[in-house]
Amino acid sequence: MAAPAARPHPAVRTASPWGPAAAVLALLGISAAAAVFSIVVHFQLYGLLDLISGDGPDDVALDAAERADNLQSLAEWCQLATLLPTAIAFVVWLRRVRLNAEVFVPDGHRRARGWVIGGWLVPGINFWFPKQIADDIWRASRPYAPDGTPQRASLAPVTLWWTAWLADFAVGCVYGGLIVKAEEPDEFRTAIDALIVDDALTVVVAGLAALFVALLSRMQTAKLRRQGPLPTLVVSLE
Repeated sequence: MAAPAARPHPAVRTASPWGPAAAVLALLGISAAAAVFSIVVHFQLYGLLDLISGDGPDDVALDAAERADNLQSLAEWCQLATLLPTAIAFVVWLRRVRLNAEVFVPDGHRRARGWVIGGWLVPGINFWFPKQIADDIWRASRPYAPDGTPQRASLAPVTLWWTAWLADFAVGCVYGGLIVKAEEPDEFRTAIDALIVDDALTVVVAGLAALFVALLSRMQTAKLRRQGPLPTLVVSLE
């Protein structure tokens, strides 16, 4: 069933996006650092796999296996510890800029406000609804030129972030399939290769997401400053 068209809610107010944006940018930096740490750990696992698969003493192999497990657990914990706070902060920021965008352009949104959160949670829909929502917010947030017309603002930052996110998700699925089936050292190495690529893409996604957040927040701030305080938008839901 197709989602209903977006309809602005009553009593929508504008506000600076920089408070939520600052939290997102900080958490994205921490997430990128956790992914870099994971990359370092998994490069070290290559050497540990050599010990495990070699002809050395059993106690050395067992010690290497224990170290590998501990490092893997630490890297995973670091990434999981940053995932939920970063996701929550991003959605809070996205809702804030969506509220502003509804005031800027009340009829310029293809999805209802509830999909700002729901679009990430519904399987299948989460592959394109968030991108549509971000595109509409971006278009509505374009600041005005001196002659009063909206300035052009390429959607490239949004598209690059979203493409990288989809690639990261896909590689993560590949890694999941490989690690479940891995039994031999060579199979574990292949899985580690996929995980390193996944971690590298996580760093790219974090960087592009930070660019998107910073640029959109700056655009909305410029538009708010030019227009001055905006009245509360009150519209009928009919």
